[in-house]
Parts: sequence; C-alpha cells; structure tokens
Amino acid sequence: MMSTKNIIIVAAFVLVTAAEILLLRRYLKVFYPNATNTSLKFKMLACTCYLAEALLGVLFCGSFSHYSVSVFIALALSWVGDFFLHVPSGNRSVNYGVGSVSFFIGHFFFISAYLSAQQKILQLYVNFYYWQFIVPVIAAVGFLMMFRLLNIRIGKKLIVPCFLYALLVNTMAVAAFALAVTILQKKPEMGLAPVLMLSLGGLCFLQSDVSLGMSFFSPRYKTLRVRVFTTVTYFTAQTLLAATIFFLG
Repeated sequence: MMSTKNIIIVAAFVLVTAAEILLLRRYLKVFYPNATNTSLKFKMLACTCYLAEALLGVLFCGSFSHYSVSVFIALALSWVGDFFLHVPSGNRSVNYGVGSVSFFIGHFFFISAYLSAQQKILQLYVNFYYWQFIVPVIAAVGFLMMFRLLNIRIGKKLIVPCFLYALLVNTMAVAAFALAVTILQKKPEMGLAPVLMLSLGGLCFLQSDVSLGMSFFSPRYKTLRVRVFTTVTYFTAQTLLAATIFFLG
C-alpha cells in the first residue's frame, strides 16, 4: 500500500499530465503554419511538464539512481532541443544545429538508462539480446529506403548523417523494447505498466521522428495533420518515458 506521500506525488503527476494536455492543446491551435513567440511559450510550458513528471518519479522513489538521472538528463536535453528547433528568432542554421545535437546526445542517455536497467535485471555474462544490435541497423536502412520509395529527397550530403541519426533513434527504441521484454520475462511482478510505457514510449518517439523527417525533407508532408501527429506522438513518448522512473528509478 502506498504511503500518503506517494499518493500525493501520484496525484501531482496526474495534475501535471492534465496541465500538459491543456497546454499542448493550446499549442496546437497556434503553432501552424509558422513558429511564433506565442507558440514557443506554450510548447516550452508543455515541455516543462515532462521534466516535472520525471522529478515526481524521483521523489516517488526517494532517491536518485543511474536510471532516473540518465532519463532526466535525456529529457532535459530534449527540452533544450525543443526550444532551439522552435524558437522563431536568431540564426536558423545555428538553432537547428544546437537543437539537433541536443536530441542526438539525449538519445545516448536514454540508451544508457535502458541498457543499465536491463543489465541489472539480467545479471548475466552477456546482458543483452543479439537482436538489439541487428534490428536498429535493418530499421535505419529500411527508413532510408522508405524515404526513397516515397520520393523524399534527402540529398547526398545528408544521407550519412540521416542514417546515423536513424540508427541512434532506432537503437533507443529497441533498447526500450528490450528492457520491456526483460521485465516481462524476468520481473513479471513489476506488472505490465512499465512494459507498456517503455514499448509505447519508444514506438511513439520513433513515429514522431519519422514523421518529422518526412515533413522536413518533403513539402508534401508539411501539412497540419502531419505536424499534429508528430507533436502528439512526441509528447506521448516523453510522458511515458518520464513515467517509467516511478517503476525503474
């Protein structure tokens, strides 16, 4: 049975998530077709909510751990990336560069969190599944082929950077799924909640990045529907991954 403190923390998490949804709805009304200071304000307030959700997870667990610190740093870097990719002023190339690098580094912290938790649960000489290293490569190549079939032109100079980023995002999503499988097999007493959060969180993050890439490289996909899909899946992913701290932190 949860203590009074933890009940209050869970209630606070629900309220923060509700606030995030309301802010996100307001953001979706003003963010298209161009970024403005108003849309930036609502977006960053919504982003601050997923940081608050992670901190509530730490308070629920009572202490910091490698998992909670890594996930929080990843979310904080995502917050920075969200700001620079949306800010309407300044040098656009610099803003995109800083934002992309922030997300790039953030994925490494997500991966570190999932692999360390998996290793802690398995406690074997080989603490990973062989498919964790094969699937991301196949998926990254598959995404580039899909873009080509959809006639989305990336450009020769960007093929390698795009492949590396696709490889990193897929590695993160697969690492989250592998941890979910490990929990399901080795720690069934933890329940289905962390399994679903990790699996759906990784999948939503992957879907968000794919649709973002489609809209970035092709004017055909710069539509309101695609932008809304990208935003909703992204915030769903961040909220679910932040919530995993409650179970794994």
